[in-house]
Amino acid sequence: LSGQGLDQRTPTRVLKRRADLVRQRSVLTLSASKVEGDELELDIRAESGTYIKELVHSDEGRTSPSVAGLLGKKCEVLWLDVLDIHAE
Repeated sequence: LSGQGLDQRTPTRVLKRRADLVRQRSVLTLSASKVEGDELELDIRAESGTYIKELVHSDEGRTSPSVAGLLGKKCEVLWLDVLDIHAE
């Protein structure tokens, strides 16, 4: 997904407070390391405004492409840490 554009519809978890729009965002870099069993740790650098959880699990197809779509498996975010905010 590194360098790819995304089409992200407003996530279902925020639909009550945001308009249902398609937003175009970019994944700048994405790298993965195996943590344990079927769990992965992802390091993602993405354009401001990208819905990261939805990038991983696709929100029932509302984000495309997604990690779940590329793997062909159900994915969920177990934890999310913001490591840095870049002002570029």
